[in-house]
Amino acid sequence: MGKSVKVVFAFAAVLTFAGDAVACPWCRVAVNNGIYDGDFLTNLFTLLLPVLLLAAAGIGFYHADKIANRFKGGIK
Repeated sequence: MGKSVKVVFAFAAVLTFAGDAVACPWCRVAVNNGIYDGDFLTNLFTLLLPVLLLAAAGIGFYHADKIANRFKGGIK
């Protein structure tokens, strides 16, 4: 592995295992209340919808040849 790849992995490991990454004590409650409000599930669905659509398209393209083979004989 190159030196730059090792540096990137080391930096990612440090960021992953650093336990001090929290909001400040004064604004932590306000941040939590802003995230976990009544629109949380709507916001989560809106955030994950493009991921779900891309996954469905990828699965569709992966299996397109198998699906197309079913329709080559015409309607019976």
